[in-house]
Amino acid sequence: MSRRHKRKLRNYLIDHSYQVRHTMALLLVCLVILGIMGSYWYREMVVANEVIEVGVIATMRQGDAVRVHQQMAAQRQVRMAVMVGGAGLLCLVVVGFMVVLTHRVAGPLYAIRRQMKQIRDGGLADLRPLRKGDAMADMYKTFHAMASTLQGAAEKDLEQIDAAVARAEEGEDEGLKEILGELRQRKVALLGKTDADADS
Repeated sequence: MSRRHKRKLRNYLIDHSYQVRHTMALLLVCLVILGIMGSYWYREMVVANEVIEVGVIATMRQGDAVRVHQQMAAQRQVRMAVMVGGAGLLCLVVVGFMVVLTHRVAGPLYAIRRQMKQIRDGGLADLRPLRKGDAMADMYKTFHAMASTLQGAAEKDLEQIDAAVARAEEGEDEGLKEILGELRQRKVALLGKTDADADS
């Protein structure tokens, strides 16, 4: 029974350059949109306060006018604090969402790169299933099938080599040429050559 792989918080940044780059790009877009909306809202708030001050405060006694002006200034500061706090909270949500989202892509890419290095170094890929929720399942399935085919071909080659060695040790030339011919044909096909190309 295979042990289920659990995600850990410290492992969410698998590919720092990819994940941070895309997270910062989306965060920048959010900040630009928030900046545009915030500046528009702030201008509208200032205009509304000016209208109130001109239309209402001007008719009040000086003491009342000062008190209302101070209350409006305090309310403006509260609104600004709420707006900045909301923008900061939204940015944190965006960063968290993007780290999780990019992790679901970076995880399979990391696994594929690791397995490709194993194949490049002459070994067989350590094939493991993707975690639940990971993206690129179709691509990983195709890569998994390719690696499994390579492993099966290597096992078949080993069987034929063992058979050829056994026949050679027993002095049986019969069938040895056929086994070596099949091995050669597979290698020619793997390299994408024809027999004529291989012989030249």
